[in-house]
Amino acid sequence: MAIGVPITYPHDDNGDLIPHDVCQPIGQATFEAGLDGVDCRSAAFGGDRELAWFPRSEKPHETSRRAFQDWW
Repeated sequence: MAIGVPITYPHDDNGDLIPHDVCQPIGQATFEAGLDGVDCRSAAFGGDRELAWFPRSEKPHETSRRAFQDWW
C-alpha cells in the first residue's frame, strides 16, 4: 500500500481491475523521483509479475545482464 494501491493490486477490494487513471500518476511520481521502474503484480490475463520501465533516453542501452530468475 506504500504507493497508494491495495495489497490486492491489480484488483481493488471489490475484485475489479484498478483503472489506468489510478496507476498512471503512480508511474509519473516514480519517474519524477528518479526511479527506473516499478516491479508489480501483472493485470494481464494469465500474468504473474511485470516491470514498468521508465527509460530516461530515447535509445535504451544495456548496462548489465542477469538471468531473469536471479533478477526477479
